[in-house]
Amino acid sequence: MESEINSILIVEGTTDAQFIEAIIRDIHPNHRTLDVLGIVFDKLYASDVSALTKKLLSLQTDLRAKPITKLGIILDKDDYSMTDRINMLNQAFVAAYYSIQPFTATINQIVYDINSKRSIDISYFIVKDGNDKGNIETLLTEIVNFPKNAADCLEVWKKCCESKGINIKSSDYYKEWIKFYLRYDYCLTNKNKLAKHASEYCTPEKSFENMNKDEIPKPWDFKHPVLDELKTYLQKFL
Repeated sequence: MESEINSILIVEGTTDAQFIEAIIRDIHPNHRTLDVLGIVFDKLYASDVSALTKKLLSLQTDLRAKPITKLGIILDKDDYSMTDRINMLNQAFVAAYYSIQPFTATINQIVYDINSKRSIDISYFIVKDGNDKGNIETLLTEIVNFPKNAADCLEVWKKCCESKGINIKSSDYYKEWIKFYLRYDYCLTNKNKLAKHASEYCTPEKSFENMNKDEIPKPWDFKHPVLDELKTYLQKFL
């Protein structure tokens, strides 16, 4: 049975939403859909002040009209500093006319008064990998459950392209890395179960969807300690 929506999670894009939803299902295995938990995703498809400002402005009506109690913003750290990311958040909230206390490195949750009778908890989380930078794609390279032999060979391909004057963006490289890991390291390792049905198991989207199916080998290690802080943050919405 669906619950009334009470939480909104702003994420950067589709892959981020799919990954975060899979983590939530892992934390809360009895609930197979976010509808039961009353959570919806809202996607930025960018990670700059302008995109976040527009998103926050578009949410003003919903925050006032619907019984929303929590708003979370999950951003990739990428190559920015934490100060840069926090400044971006504060600039967007000011530009979107939210009268709130500024976020800091130690204050990641504040209260936003809708009116004299109702307030909303607003918080942020910055996704980073074990090297204190990166994004969800680089994070995934650290939580694999199978040897990443084929995927790591892409580094040779990247260097070959660069030697010929072809620049491969980091974001594109890691997207291809994940595809190679799933198709060649994960699916071919489990070829008796998976390889004949690549479209069902060997894409990023399906790999996240299938994490809660006990009969299927798990491509990702959701118990990895690099995910601990993210899981703690997501508990706020459960």
